[in-house]
Amino acid sequence: MGASSQLDHVLLRSEVPLVEGAPALALYAWAGGQLRPVSVKPAAEGDALVKALAGSGSASVRHAISEDGSRAFWSTYTSESASALNALYVRDIGSQETVRLDVVQPGAFGSGGANPVFQGADPGGTAALFTDSRNLTADANQDGRDLYRCELKVEGGELGCELTDLTAQTVNPGESAEVQGLLSGMSEDATHVYFVARGVLDAEQNGQHESAVPGEPNLYLWREGAGVRFIATLSEADSRDWNGPVTGAGPPSRTRR
Repeated sequence: MGASSQLDHVLLRSEVPLVEGAPALALYAWAGGQLRPVSVKPAAEGDALVKALAGSGSASVRHAISEDGSRAFWSTYTSESASALNALYVRDIGSQETVRLDVVQPGAFGSGGANPVFQGADPGGTAALFTDSRNLTADANQDGRDLYRCELKVEGGELGCELTDLTAQTVNPGESAEVQGLLSGMSEDATHVYFVARGVLDAEQNGQHESAVPGEPNLYLWREGAGVRFIATLSEADSRDWNGPVTGAGPPSRTRR
């Protein structure tokens, strides 16, 4: 379900238990001939090895395992459907520590159902991006789906997640960001991110003197230190590019790359 660029660290899922006491469909990391469990809940949630998906499954597994194999991102679910994801975690394989990323922060409403979708991480596993329909930060929109960035830090010997809502600031009061589907693009170091949202997140016009349109699929660029910039309003006919509703058979389009 994921691997480093040199294939020396591999993230896999097996229908057959590969370690004693493991359930079917648990996640493991392989490196140097060794197999280690990955989908282990945090101690506060029972410390159990559970069935899981790497990243958010078929939707996105970009750097679901870090290049050095030290960290892996994974999700729990109620069925095989990506719409049924209910929690997102990172496993530090060396220290055997697991941290949940989609945690309601102090001051947040916590409204909305938990449905975190992993969007990608940097190669070192130090920053991860995900969307969620639950209000996780004090400045998050109460409704709709927001885009979050988790910066992983070790403080006092413990791994933690510093959570930021990249889409909290909408131009129109009371409007939700309504981030759509999957990211349209992400730089290798996760400092530049393209995404589609139906909310108006930037009041400035683009180079063609066009403005974001409320309720329409607007393409934005988030840059670390610079915030969100409106690029263009897209066509609903291209919804497969951000994994929107699709009619008919066939895999999602990847033309957004």
